[in-house]
Order: sequence, then structure tokens, then C-alpha cells
Amino acid sequence: ATCIAAEDTTFAMLDRKGFLQIMEQRPALASKILLHLVVLLNQRLRQASAKLLEVMESGERSARRLQQPA
Repeated sequence: ATCIAAEDTTFAMLDRKGFLQIMEQRPALASKILLHLVVLLNQRLRQASAKLLEVMESGERSARRLQQPA
């Protein structure tokens, strides 16, 4: 992935190997990381679902308008 920061930024990256190491050495921390990831993914899925529903409903309204007699 590529990103461009608008200001000075500090970030961290955790790859699979590093996470597996944390799981072995600090299982409680690994559990917290996983919980936060699940919450984040859940939020993103809800947002994506809401956008999809909005697009689908908009398309249905447009289709009904096209079907109405003039």
C-alpha cells in the first residue's frame, strides 16, 4: 500500500511474523490487537453496507421514475 501524509507522521507496521511473535510472547496483548481489528473491520463493513444500500435504493427510485407514464 502507498500513502502520502499531509504532515509529519509516525506510524507502525505489524506484519504476520511480528504478530505471531506477539501471540507467543504476550497473548493478552495479541487478544487486544485482534479485538481492535475486529471492531475496526466491523465499522468499515457497516459503512460499506450503508453505502451499498444507498446506491441500491437510489437505483430503484430511478428505475421507478423511468417506468412511470408521462
